[in-house]
Amino acid sequence: MLFRSELELPTYTTRPDTIFGVSFLVMAPEHYLVDEIVDEDKKLQVDEFRQLMSTMTPMERTLSKEKLGVFTGAYATNPATKESIPIYLANFVLADYGTGIVMAAPCDDERDFDFAKKYKLPIPQIIDVPGVTTDAHGNVTHPVFHAEDGVLVNSGPFDGLPAKTEGIKQISDYLIAQGVAARMVNYKLRDWRSEERR
Repeated sequence: MLFRSELELPTYTTRPDTIFGVSFLVMAPEHYLVDEIVDEDKKLQVDEFRQLMSTMTPMERTLSKEKLGVFTGAYATNPATKESIPIYLANFVLADYGTGIVMAAPCDDERDFDFAKKYKLPIPQIIDVPGVTTDAHGNVTHPVFHAEDGVLVNSGPFDGLPAKTEGIKQISDYLIAQGVAARMVNYKLRDWRSEERR
């Protein structure tokens, strides 16, 4: 993603097949790039939000059912659609997870969907699964999350591909060829103790 000054905002995702449905970015309030992107007329609201977030633990923030955020006044460019998308700070994004910046695809992620509904952000449909409904503007009104099957729609040349298999592979290849993405492995630390040692 690129800020209007060509500042790079690296994001991490496990679902590159949803890139055409990314309608906003969310950043960790404590991210080191926040001060560089926030518009002057949004600085007070951003500072107040960051102060509020500093009073909460990471666990409280991520487990909160209420999605809290503030608009930074800045925009990024979606590398697939070339559209400008707003950048928000959000309580559920942590600086030490991934890159601290999340691509929000609200049609396929419950947390992003709730945030988009609250802040009246677009929810474009990019995966067609039984049960999904949209309004007259193409925004998803009734999503289906975590569906195993589904084909891409509104995704340019990738329409019709199975989202979670060929969609992920081909869109990843496309973004890498454009020079805006790279594959990486993200490890999660798990409890290694055996039952005998507990």
